[in-house]
Amino acid sequence: MSRFFRNKPFAITVIAVLVLVVLLAVTAGGGLSGVTGTLGGIFSPVGSFFSGFANGVGDLFSSIFGGGSEDRIKELEERVALLEIQNQNLSDLEEENRELQDLLDYKQTLGDIKTVYAKVIFKSPGYLFNVFRINAGFNQGVREDMAVVNADGLVGVVTAVGGNWSEVTAIIDSRSAISAMVERTRDYGVVQGAVQSGETCRMTYLPAQSGAIPGDTVITSELNGMVPRGIKIGAVSEVSLDENKLQKNAVIDPAVDFTHVESVLVLIKTETGGPEGTRMKGLILAGLLLLNLVLQAIILPAFPVLGVSPDTLLCLVAALGFTNGYFTAAATGLFGGLIFDILFGWPVGANALLYLFAGVLAGIARERLRTENLLLACSLTAVISVFKELLGFLFALMVNVRFSFAAALVLGALPTALFTGIVMLPVLIGIRRLSQFSVMRRRFQEMSE
Repeated sequence: MSRFFRNKPFAITVIAVLVLVVLLAVTAGGGLSGVTGTLGGIFSPVGSFFSGFANGVGDLFSSIFGGGSEDRIKELEERVALLEIQNQNLSDLEEENRELQDLLDYKQTLGDIKTVYAKVIFKSPGYLFNVFRINAGFNQGVREDMAVVNADGLVGVVTAVGGNWSEVTAIIDSRSAISAMVERTRDYGVVQGAVQSGETCRMTYLPAQSGAIPGDTVITSELNGMVPRGIKIGAVSEVSLDENKLQKNAVIDPAVDFTHVESVLVLIKTETGGPEGTRMKGLILAGLLLLNLVLQAIILPAFPVLGVSPDTLLCLVAALGFTNGYFTAAATGLFGGLIFDILFGWPVGANALLYLFAGVLAGIARERLRTENLLLACSLTAVISVFKELLGFLFALMVNVRFSFAAALVLGALPTALFTGIVMLPVLIGIRRLSQFSVMRRRFQEMSE
């Protein structure tokens, strides 16, 4: 018991609780009605006094702070919100001015190279800027294969051009291949995007005896044609000898932060080879169209599967769309379709329009989806094939050709789409390898000299 009273706070709490319980029990039963009445008579005047005093103080504060205080508070909150927005706008302007100043300072280091300033207006899904669109295009002097930089270094290369917009494929994208060299050792190689493989960039084709080590700076070489020499790409973070022990590979940390790309400079530089690059590209496309004509018109019809043969021209057009953008794909589809119209007695323009439409669809898919995924690209090709066949059915109806739509769809369009999607796999792999041909050709020419 003595221990209980030594803990005075606990004892007082327990006693207070007991007293309150007793009072509650008694007053609820009316046992203290006389007592409470007497105490009420004594303290009623005192209570009235304090009540009046409290009301008076309340009225005083109400007169000072009341009378529209809620409206005043709301007005102040709106002003605070407006000031916060203005402050954020000022911060954004300061950041934009800082970035513009950095670009201006970097431009001074480029010498006589003409540049076009542009802002990013669209990017592919994901947190990295591996494919994005800028608000400068053909009308501003931008052309395909031109280099795109910011103050930190090389961002990527223009891969598609519109009137007032361009599409940029960054160096971290798997479709990118840039001829480069290690600045310290002068060893040449090719920097390829590897973000889809869990890395950012890889440098391949380094000599087996290369002395490159982590920390070395990697810059563009003179073998890129439209990309000037000496632009910083990044730094070596890891070097390894290839399995065949004939070359070394390196992992590259890019100099550019590809999670934040807002403003860039396009380097307007005339291709050193003059019209040779364009002529070579045209010859390659012509050769591919000729090869496709032989395959699709002569060889494949002799070996049908389920009564159909794959649409190899569509595979070629879609592969170019997924790799180079809709313009090259649409142009290839247009010329390839015209050849079919003329040689096989179709209404002139029918196949040309169908394949042009297919090229545009493939180019749009490249912008919106991750078409570097082979399975997705093949599936999209099958879907595009179905759309193309449906448009063909529509043309046939327009010229009063009678046929069973259900039979044509089930026995023709769907098997053809499936077969085309399967054949698309080797075609797409081949086109991707071919798209790197110009870079490798320049590199081998330089080495032979």
